[in-house]
Amino acid sequence: MKASRRRFLRTCGALGAACMLAPAMGEPTSTAQRRYVGDDNPYSLFLALGIPFEVSDEPPADGFTFLSDADAHSAGHGRSSGTVLIGRPQAALQSTVRGLPETLPELRAWKREILPHLNRVPHVEGDAPVVCAWYPTARAVLLWNLSPRRESLVLRSGNARRSVELAGLDAVLIEDVSV
Repeated sequence: MKASRRRFLRTCGALGAACMLAPAMGEPTSTAQRRYVGDDNPYSLFLALGIPFEVSDEPPADGFTFLSDADAHSAGHGRSSGTVLIGRPQAALQSTVRGLPETLPELRAWKREILPHLNRVPHVEGDAPVVCAWYPTARAVLLWNLSPRRESLVLRSGNARRSVELAGLDAVLIEDVSV
């Protein structure tokens, strides 16, 4: 995959994997019956931390960018644009990339480390596995419970706290969220 086609997740992550799905209609050809996925091993478990993310074409000027294995090797050759680059610990990891194992205990510890910096970013308190999508211009947050069990969640936005009960694997849109 060419670097110009890579997409970056801001305040968490880079997805370098390419995916091409076969057409749903018409006569399948031998290539249309296959699904192609990049082999750069995207770093994506952070999505379950309850911290919002953003997809952008270029590495952002702030926040945190989680890199795939392939991107972690090439990203360190230049300076960061201001974002903190994070990748899995691996041989020859560049000094500009922070090595962070992709495990829930390690990522939860990292979340506790950055909590003081999230005062103007809505996020879910605690360790429940939940995806948090923030839509600042709509003043809304979408929460998706990744657990098969009901979860009692707290959405924190500045000093405001909102309690949310969410059934297993369910999602909810929370409106009128201000920071």
